[in-house]
Amino acid sequence: PYQTMPGDEKIIAERIAVLLSKPPQTRRVVVSQQVAPNIAGQWAAAIDYFGTPASHTLFFEQTGASLTGSHRGEFYQGDLSGSAMGNEVVFRSSHRVHGTRLTYDFNGTFADGRITGTVNLGEYGVAKFTATRHAYPQPGARRNG
Repeated sequence: PYQTMPGDEKIIAERIAVLLSKPPQTRRVVVSQQVAPNIAGQWAAAIDYFGTPASHTLFFEQTGASLTGSHRGEFYQGDLSGSAMGNEVVFRSSHRVHGTRLTYDFNGTFADGRITGTVNLGEYGVAKFTATRHAYPQPGARRNG
C-alpha cells in the first residue's frame, strides 16, 4: 500500500468487487470406494540415488488405509506414517541426523507384490525405489541345513 497513488483505491475496489461477484467454481470431491491393499509387514527397499544403490528396510503396520511403522536406512532409522489406497502407497519417514532431520517422502504404486516409485529427499533430490515384502518361512516348512 505504500506505493499507491491517490485514486488507486478506486481501481483496487473495482477489481476486488469483480473477483467477489464471480467466485471461482468449487469442485465436488468424490470419495473413492477403492480398497486399501494389504502391505503390512517387513519390506526390503532398494533406493537408487542416481546410480548409487542403498538398501533400506520398511516395517509397516496397517489399519484400513492408514500406515504406521518404521524405516531403517543404512545408518539411521525413524518412524514412518502414510496411507495405502487402491494401488497408491504414500508415506513419510524422518531420521534424526546430527542435530537435524533427513525426511523421506515416498510416493509409490503397489502392483505384482512390489511397491515402486519415487522418494523425495528434499535438498538431496528425488530418487527411485523398489520395495519387496520380506518372505517369511511358512509354518511347518522344512529348512535345508
